[in-house]
Amino acid sequence: MAQPSFNYAVSNKLSVGIWATTNFQQDYYENDGVTQKGYHEFDLGLTYKLNNFLTLQIWDYYWPALQRMDGVDTDYFNYGPNGVKTIDASAVFDFSDGYQFAFDGIISTIIGGNDYRYIADGTDYSRNYTTYVELGYQFPDIFALFPAKCLQNIDAHPAIGAVLNNEAEYYTYGNYDRPSFVNLALNLTREFQIGESITLPITITYTHNAATANTEIYGKNFLIAGISFWY
Repeated sequence: MAQPSFNYAVSNKLSVGIWATTNFQQDYYENDGVTQKGYHEFDLGLTYKLNNFLTLQIWDYYWPALQRMDGVDTDYFNYGPNGVKTIDASAVFDFSDGYQFAFDGIISTIIGGNDYRYIADGTDYSRNYTTYVELGYQFPDIFALFPAKCLQNIDAHPAIGAVLNNEAEYYTYGNYDRPSFVNLALNLTREFQIGESITLPITITYTHNAATANTEIYGKNFLIAGISFWY
């Protein structure tokens, strides 16, 4: 799987971003003999920094399957219940720089696109406004007391993330009828300086999905390594 991303600062407060992913194959798992199809995803985002600790974001997600599926319209501009587009609005809090307690967090709500819960006999539906919340804490240079040089300058970031209202089943790996902690994570990051203006952060993330339902196919535990490039 590859997940390239790009961010450009228009000004000190406004930036635009692109994020994409692909698994390079069409079939990515089987469950009871049923092969599921992989997908590409292409996201566009705007970020506006209100002040030192609060940032507003809006992202447009496009996540079509690699093969056409019955009842699904993959048109890029289809934001209806049978489409594969989503608009997400978020408020991001970050007190990790210059504040006594280095908390950070996010409140994210889907405000457009394919996020509908079905009611009555399944022939009617209404917008769900699926909401995800996350709270984390920054521990800089967590291994500073250890003498080994390879453990120096490693930052740790534990986080707890939960989806509050998943009746639209947007989070397919969480509970549909109650809030669920789909993201219990520990992130370890170390930055390497390359030259005067290039930074290469390397990150290892362990994530546990504590939902009690719909985790059989994907599993509950994940280990991810990532490399970023900052100029």
